[in-house]
Amino acid sequence: MKFRLVAGALLFAGLHASPTPPAKQYLFVDFPFSRMPTHLWPREMVWLKNIGVRAITASGATAQLSSLAAEAGIIIEQPDAKCVRVSALDAGALLKSRLAAHNRQQVIWTDVESEVLPVFKPGAVSLEGAENLSLQTLRRESLLWTYWPSVLVSEGAEDRQVSGLELAEQRSTASASAISVLNGSGKAWRGALTAGIGSVGRKVMIPDVTVPAHDALLLPVDVSFTDPAFCRFCTGMSNSERLLYATLELTAIEYENGILSFEFYAPVSGVAVLQLERQPEGPMLAAGHPTAFDWDPDSKRARLPIPVGKGAGQRVRIAIAMTGPDHVASFVDTHVMVIGQINHFVTEYTPPEIAARSRLILPEGWKAVSTAKPGSVEYAVPVPADRLHGDHAELRIETDGLTISHTRVQLLRPVSIHVAEAEGVHFGKTAELKSDPPLVTVEAPNGRNVAVQLRNNAPEIRTFQVEIKGDGLEFSPDKAEISIGASMEREVSIRVFAGHAAAGMHAALIRVTGAAAYEQAVRFVVMPRGGSVSYSADLLDAAGGEQKVWENARLRAVFSRADGGRWLEFYWKPSGKSLLPADGVAIGKPVKVELRGDELVIAGAAGLPVIPAVENVAVSMKREGLATSYRVAERAASP
Repeated sequence: MKFRLVAGALLFAGLHASPTPPAKQYLFVDFPFSRMPTHLWPREMVWLKNIGVRAITASGATAQLSSLAAEAGIIIEQPDAKCVRVSALDAGALLKSRLAAHNRQQVIWTDVESEVLPVFKPGAVSLEGAENLSLQTLRRESLLWTYWPSVLVSEGAEDRQVSGLELAEQRSTASASAISVLNGSGKAWRGALTAGIGSVGRKVMIPDVTVPAHDALLLPVDVSFTDPAFCRFCTGMSNSERLLYATLELTAIEYENGILSFEFYAPVSGVAVLQLERQPEGPMLAAGHPTAFDWDPDSKRARLPIPVGKGAGQRVRIAIAMTGPDHVASFVDTHVMVIGQINHFVTEYTPPEIAARSRLILPEGWKAVSTAKPGSVEYAVPVPADRLHGDHAELRIETDGLTISHTRVQLLRPVSIHVAEAEGVHFGKTAELKSDPPLVTVEAPNGRNVAVQLRNNAPEIRTFQVEIKGDGLEFSPDKAEISIGASMEREVSIRVFAGHAAAGMHAALIRVTGAAAYEQAVRFVVMPRGGSVSYSADLLDAAGGEQKVWENARLRAVFSRADGGRWLEFYWKPSGKSLLPADGVAIGKPVKVELRGDELVIAGAAGLPVIPAVENVAVSMKREGLATSYRVAERAASP
């Protein structure tokens, strides 16, 4: 029974990099806050924190951005003048970043975020939050600078000349060292590397190292299990026990309740060699599967195989039970906590009597009320209302001063609202930005049905009251009650009537009460049947102010200002096709824009022709078979 518990703990143990930023940060992400939608700032801050980024550059940061960064634990500062800029879209980004680290240069990662102003510029993260595959490099580098900062900034470095490798050097601190190898060639490098092992006072040969083409590895050498910067919770390990070396890049070590766990970047299979004082008592798991390992009783060394990593990040976890657990604790169904509310969960203990000797460790400033039960403890924990939606928090259980269990929970607002019919601005054929607040067009007088989707983010079923009101509009129903299961979504269908509303934009508000209090602003654009409407609205939610929109049932045109400026969108609704390039069309000189039926008429100032860039849109229209929907007036009508 004892080893069954160990195997279960090994299978589900999670490794997470230390959140403490290094004293001197060498990896920055450029955060172009003034050129990206404001409502995306919190989402992107949480994402940056979750992948390990601890520093951003943001010249002229606003108070709102500074507050978000502080909540996410991210610093904002300017790097030094000798920094290296690395594009997240560059296929050679990894080698450039590692070479900069070799030269003690700070790195700014650019082209991470997509921008909407002054023109649309796609980044490695789309406006919808999807990641380009190239972002795996940034994820690797942020992990590297979270886990290895003391070694990477250490002054002592021993260069090694290795045939076929662009770079091979070893850097060391008092408790760990690493060999940085770069392979800039188009072929994989295979061979052995010489490593200095300070704990034994001699050099050893690391055999069977493979560095894939155009890749780099930071190989761990002589990593002590007693340094908490490298091995979390390793209070049960002795000074002589350590990771002698591994042939793959190490991203984390953890020791919890007798279980020693490692995480590696593993594009190929490899091996880790451990120096121990006793033979491990329990099984080894690699990528969740039982795996055989070698033990040499004379040298007291364990040789652990590392399988190839899975997924885009090619990361893999291995773990070995050093001793059978005397104490076992677990969090019961603790995966999500609700921001701004009291959260209830249970912890269970084996043997039952250790419950009285255990305590819950919460993030700084959090409080808990506990209720002891036989073999378990029930907790009530309020989550501060200022925490960011999507953020994470770590909870730990300590018994007799030792960590015996931990979990990482996601923090979510009580309820989320999504309006399915909300329109967005299309940037070319591949990118779309949903407006915030949501914007929905409604044809007068009949109106339309709108699907309001509510997600209950709490881990239990909840009942909400939903009410919607708007200026000059009528809704049916205007109030509804809905029960939603744990972490589930349900839809409320609402009919919007606009028979008495003037053409143009109208503000509305969706108010949720009951199990949670939440409000979502909505904008409805009333459009006469068979007619058109023009209005001004801030669709980009950025620093560019309001945009001008001309719209009817068949087409929608968006300009950066009323007299043209930049033509941002030309969207043909029946086919769902966006007919402008992603960065729009520069108008330049003031123009006159009108929507006449299915014709969008763009005229130059009196006596002046429209610029050729606008004329060229007609070519795209003809290719799509929509030439009749677009016309350029050669000259404006005389006054």
